[in-house]
Amino acid sequence: MPGQFCVIAPDVKLGRDVTIYNFVNLYGCEIGDGSRIGSFVEIQKGVRVGARCRIQSHTFICEGVTIEDEVFVGHNVNFLDETAKFRATRLFVRA
Repeated sequence: MPGQFCVIAPDVKLGRDVTIYNFVNLYGCEIGDGSRIGSFVEIQKGVRVGARCRIQSHTFICEGVTIEDEVFVGHNVNFLDETAKFRATRLFVRA
């Protein structure tokens, strides 16, 4: 269920158990099952966000970007290349 002050266009496809926080704009995109969209995020048309992704606050994803399953996108990330495709990788850092 969307948070407050969200704009979700009628052509947006939302999967099951998607969480959308406040002040989110979604236009013509597809969000996979179990994904979470943080506050102040804009996702434009033609974007596909896979299942179980986490898109943190203040992120902008431009038209045509594909984000595959289980990808974490950190705070204040801007995607500016519409041909980009991102997939999950596992990174472990030891202190």
